[in-house]
Amino acid sequence: MPRKDQVLREAAYNGDLEAVQKVIAEGVDINIKGSQFKQTALQLATREGHEKIVAELLKAKADVNLTTTGGYTALHIAAQKGHEVIVPWLIHAGAEVNATTVFQESLTPLHLSARFGHHGTAEELIKADADVNARDNEGSTPLHLAARYGRPSCVPVLLQAGADVSVKDGGGRTAEDLAADEKCNTRDRELVLQGRKEVLKALKGEPIDDTVVESKTPAQVKAAQKKRKRKKKKPAGQIVQEPPDQGTQKQEESDSGESYIEPVVFISYQWDIQSDVVQLRDRLEEAGYPCWMDIGQMGGGDALYEEIDTGMREAKVVVSCLTPKYIASKNCSMEVNLANDLGKPLIPIIFQPVDWPPRGSMGPILAGHLYIDLTCEGGGHGGGVLHASIANKQQEILSRIQQKIRPTGRPRKRAGVATATQEPGVEEVEQNSGPQAEPEQKSSRSCVII
Repeated sequence: MPRKDQVLREAAYNGDLEAVQKVIAEGVDINIKGSQFKQTALQLATREGHEKIVAELLKAKADVNLTTTGGYTALHIAAQKGHEVIVPWLIHAGAEVNATTVFQESLTPLHLSARFGHHGTAEELIKADADVNARDNEGSTPLHLAARYGRPSCVPVLLQAGADVSVKDGGGRTAEDLAADEKCNTRDRELVLQGRKEVLKALKGEPIDDTVVESKTPAQVKAAQKKRKRKKKKPAGQIVQEPPDQGTQKQEESDSGESYIEPVVFISYQWDIQSDVVQLRDRLEEAGYPCWMDIGQMGGGDALYEEIDTGMREAKVVVSCLTPKYIASKNCSMEVNLANDLGKPLIPIIFQPVDWPPRGSMGPILAGHLYIDLTCEGGGHGGGVLHASIANKQQEILSRIQQKIRPTGRPRKRAGVATATQEPGVEEVEQNSGPQAEPEQKSSRSCVII
């Protein structure tokens, strides 16, 4: 039988006001966090935009400044989701307007409003003295994010509040530089580029096209997620003989109508070696293996977690790029554990010297896997030496990926049928080599996040 706090979080998430009122009346601690991302009932109700439940929880004195695993408060979530009614309620209840998230982000609620194009919540935050020139860990202000992600409606709001257009981010770029950049690798590339053109107008004080689609409503997001069907299960025993080909990978239409190629490789890494990992990604994609890689295009919080979950479920193999910072990162540990839980084949690649097996929670998961060491040629991390090492080890990496996703001469094991000799993590008998049947989806929404 579920505990009362679990019942409360599930009811808050699903919009069951009567159940929420009943559990609160029974005296449950409404601030207990769930086990997955450490979310409270208030954060879950805020995420889904259940205004009546948010009001009920605030009336019961829910703590508005508690944080999730990633350091997101309810105000961060409301700002990210564009809930214009809920944002002032949280502020009135004492929410910290300039609270920052953790890990690689340090985002304020205003960063998230600008990132996702919610000018209404941005206005409410500014009224409450939000720092319009606050910087995240990459040196980006809310104006930088509005420019990068093509959110023109937020630009006049930020400029009127005193946003500094001359400030440069960590990469030495102003908001105008970012808006003028024609490079973009998201599913909604055309929408982002169109939005950036409008941002350039807004920065010059010119009228913008208010028909530009900047962000989706929660209902639109859910509809788009349902549209992404999983690949059909192939008959047990079927052997795939042909090598991967970029042109024959499964394609979908993105939400903007663009062609989207389902990823084969999910690249898990820590942002301190992003430029090196991009080199790896480019080589893999040139060889015909589409990759999923977060390069800061999605923002953070719920949106990032959902994209990570979707990307990893769609991918056939997970490449884990090991550095000391990667091993110490809670986010990276979460990705390795998710890959293990989903039964995805793992390929550890050492980018900087680390203990083997790694210390901490990754150790038991990675210990049984053969790693590829990019530091053994005397270069370690950085510059052309590592890039040369990637080039020299390219065939080994490609062979390992092919070995993981396509068995050689062996029929696939039937899904759900274990043998006495199977041991997770042992490469020779690894259950997850070869094309994967998608993991069965659980019917309850709340079982994942509560």
